[in-house]
Amino acid sequence: MSAMRFALIGAGAVADAHARSIQELPEAEALVVYSRELDKARRFADAHNIPDATDDYPAILTRDDIDAVDILTAPWVHADQGVAAMEAGKHALIEKPADVTAAACDALADAEARTGRTLGFVFQCRLKKGVRRVKEYLQAGGLGELLLVSVYVKWHRPPSYYTANDWRGKYATEGGGVLFGQAGHSVDLMQWLGGPVEWLFANAVTSPVHPGIEIEDLASVTLRFTSGALGTIEAATALAPGSAERMEIHGTRGTIALEAGNIVTWEITDPGPDDVPGDVDEETGTGASDPMAFPITWHKRQIADFVAAARDGRKTCMPIEEARKLNELYEHMRLSAQQCELVRLT
Repeated sequence: MSAMRFALIGAGAVADAHARSIQELPEAEALVVYSRELDKARRFADAHNIPDATDDYPAILTRDDIDAVDILTAPWVHADQGVAAMEAGKHALIEKPADVTAAACDALADAEARTGRTLGFVFQCRLKKGVRRVKEYLQAGGLGELLLVSVYVKWHRPPSYYTANDWRGKYATEGGGVLFGQAGHSVDLMQWLGGPVEWLFANAVTSPVHPGIEIEDLASVTLRFTSGALGTIEAATALAPGSAERMEIHGTRGTIALEAGNIVTWEITDPGPDDVPGDVDEETGTGASDPMAFPITWHKRQIADFVAAARDGRKTCMPIEEARKLNELYEHMRLSAQQCELVRLT
């Protein structure tokens, strides 16, 4: 079977992980890279042995030798580019977030339904072995009744992180602050593992560490899941030197904790033969102080699933219905912080 032929849309920092992942997958190949700056696209193509480079996105969509686009651009153009790709007959894989609003996610869902193309999103932390094992264990009721889920993403970014790109630090183009962007993977895992949220109260501010940005870089959230369990989030890009993201999950039978996706605590009361984490160790990394300090293992799994989904005519492991949940949850967090009041989701 021939490889799926990709166009990489964007040549920024995360594009390197995607290019290397595609190179290591026999079922995929990258034929062209797009950037608003042609010189940047050409440099990226040369560095990754990609045959072609362009600054003309519409032209890519007319090419018969392109099966799918891998959208790695700024969040605010994700939906526009994804919809255009699907309407041109291409499959679309989109980096987190799906776009900057839930309404834009709905436009993507509509295009997927109209065109029959495959649409997927890169939330690679869901594919970590430790995370998958915890999900399986919780679904089986291993931890008993869920009591509390706590998330800590105490990261650091220098001011230059926000000034290096003209779209960072703004709601209209980045979509949100630390709760949506840098801690977005952890927030997504929290609701994926903990379940739907009933209500939340958010406190979010812009710290003196990053003057000039309009989005939050320091936040805390308290919430209640529809199950009755409680949840807390502490998230920041303002806390030097930065520490690995951590999630603690407490149930009536014990406690499980994850750091950077790896299981670091697994304490179960009166454990039986199935109450063990199993062999889930793997190479890991954290964006605590370096946004790109992670292996490509999980991106490869995500892209491989996308290719298989397109060929099998099924949904990807991260469909629009799941990707949209981060946008919806963040919009309620932002509203709560702005109005300084509890906000109900259900």
